[in-house]
Amino acid sequence: MTDLVQVYSGTKMEAELVHGLLEAEGINTLLQSQHGLGFVIRAGGMIESYYIFVDEKDAERALGLVEAYFSK
Repeated sequence: MTDLVQVYSGTKMEAELVHGLLEAEGINTLLQSQHGLGFVIRAGGMIESYYIFVDEKDAERALGLVEAYFSK
């Protein structure tokens, strides 16, 4: 991946679902947390934010899939 575009931010559970959806559609993703594992261990995962990035060439398609998933 070269130029990355953020296509999602939210909870860990939702980010894992979106990550799986995009990967199943053949879109490579990068899943990152805002603060990292050390923060989660000390403060708990409920307040941590997660982000999904995709290659710029896949961004439009990925955003469409994310939007369609959450509009159900």
